[in-house]
Amino acid sequence: MDKVNFSAIENDLLEVCSGIGKAGECEDRYEMGFDCFDSLQDLFRFLRRETHEFHIFRKLGQWRLVEDHLIPLIVTYSDDKDLCFEAFKLITVMTMKMPDANEVDRPIYLEHLQYVRDIKEVFTSTSSGEEEKSTALDILMVYLAAAIQGEGLCATGSTKDAMICEVLLTLVRNLLLIPDPLENEAVRGTGHRTGMHEDLVVK
Repeated sequence: MDKVNFSAIENDLLEVCSGIGKAGECEDRYEMGFDCFDSLQDLFRFLRRETHEFHIFRKLGQWRLVEDHLIPLIVTYSDDKDLCFEAFKLITVMTMKMPDANEVDRPIYLEHLQYVRDIKEVFTSTSSGEEEKSTALDILMVYLAAAIQGEGLCATGSTKDAMICEVLLTLVRNLLLIPDPLENEAVRGTGHRTGMHEDLVVK
């Protein structure tokens, strides 16, 4: 994908991302956009057009889509099961694979690695503030347990339990496969990242 074509796609991508929502006026709240659900599905389609250099993923990583939008969306609207499932599905696709280090420039590989580590970190983070709140990982596990028990999570009445299990288990696998930085790789202020794998397993 050349720069000219991607520049046009980037404008469309930004417009779609803006439809998801924004940080709410109240602390730890997220305001869902009017086109939120459709925007999540549109982003899924964008990622299916990804290039071998992961242009779209790296742009979404630069914009902190997962940390600043998808995770707050899931935590704020945890009762909206269809919406949260779409968000989890999107994160699953975003963490599905790493670029081949032999096929892309090393700066691109390292940038991609940084962004997937950012995603892994947000799943190992604990809730902040005086009131203990459910994290995205807590919500994921609740949804997964309900799907395994066959309770059905989709408001449409169609259980889709097998698909829910597959997506959520794949997301957990993807997170576990993201390598933590070695101690000599961690830059100042990111030393805690060397133990993310252990934190994820313990949780």
